[in-house]
Amino acid sequence: MAILQIGISIFSKETFQCVPSLAKADSILSLTVMHLLSGQFLQALSKGSLAGPNMASEAMLNLTQICCFPFAVDMNEDLLIGVYSSFYANNLLSKLLRGSMKYLQADQLEMPVGLMSRLVLGDPNFVLQFAESVLTSNAVNFLFRIVSSGPLSVVCDIISICSHLVRSSPDYVELVLQVFQGTDEDFSVLETILQHPAAVVRSRSCSMMGNMMKHSDAFYAVLAQRTTIVKTLENCLHDEDATVRKSSSYAVGNAGYHSAELYPVLRPAIPFLITLLSDPVAKTRANAASALGNLALHAADLCEDLTKHKAVDSVLEVACHDSQYSVQECALASLKSMCDQSPLRNVLQSLKAIDKLEHMTHLSTPRPRSALIARKSISVTTVMQHCHKLIKILESSGR
Repeated sequence: MAILQIGISIFSKETFQCVPSLAKADSILSLTVMHLLSGQFLQALSKGSLAGPNMASEAMLNLTQICCFPFAVDMNEDLLIGVYSSFYANNLLSKLLRGSMKYLQADQLEMPVGLMSRLVLGDPNFVLQFAESVLTSNAVNFLFRIVSSGPLSVVCDIISICSHLVRSSPDYVELVLQVFQGTDEDFSVLETILQHPAAVVRSRSCSMMGNMMKHSDAFYAVLAQRTTIVKTLENCLHDEDATVRKSSSYAVGNAGYHSAELYPVLRPAIPFLITLLSDPVAKTRANAASALGNLALHAADLCEDLTKHKAVDSVLEVACHDSQYSVQECALASLKSMCDQSPLRNVLQSLKAIDKLEHMTHLSTPRPRSALIARKSISVTTVMQHCHKLIKILESSGR
């Protein structure tokens, strides 16, 4: 253990000289660190003396600290790529997961789980490696336990990892569902983290749920059976924290994106989404506009509620007058979705939407710089194109 402490001291003082050795998978340093993190070595260490279990956990934490050094300093991109490649080739992620499960207590997980999060979020190669490691190590219950009652930073990192998995591919939705269904298979932990005292946990939980529904509707069946989860998510729409409102509006929007299956339980979200159309955060306004459009995309079930709460009026106002082009684009796309339902199309006609949209196309109001840098791909030209398409839809339906 003294040798590891000396190694950490050397890394601390000569970080830039030591890190390149970790960027080579076959260097003496890399091979030594990976051997010491191997299951065989840690098991032998844990059985070597009365202090064995503590020795194994201490060794693992010291070795993890050494592996964290490359991310504690500013490195050039080539060196960072080398470190990722080395760690991937030596299967560091799997070693961290198995060692954490077997030798570490909950209050010792912050550094190894943080490193796992850094790897998964930093390089796409680690996404598959993490998923495979969870399955081969039977780590599903371990992840569930620590996300249920682990330290704040650990909970945040596990949620971020799971969120990144499902954002990367729908292939990982089933795995993440296994983690969050829990031993009782009731998914109650989702309600718990959506109501967590820390806003960062609530926000990341909403984002994760939104990403679970980004590519696939596999999560819909779970939410349809456990409507209290949806109600808890909807409560996040009027959270005091801006990031929670932003991520929850994204999740609610995706809950209506693939089909009308969840429309009945999403009905109460309508007035909250309309309120969010005037949120100070542009992305939240865009999410809210898109979500309202999705609630009319697949069926007319919610047309009466959308009309009652003046959703069409509000989205039209945003489309014509919001200061951000990205928000206007989402609002116009939402109105096009609403046009698929004749009751909402009739509302647009009654609001003289064509006149308002035509007036908008003749205006060229300068926007604040933030409107230009918020989303560079959205310009006044893009917005005008959406506007003209909506006008054509309304004109053809009015004939």
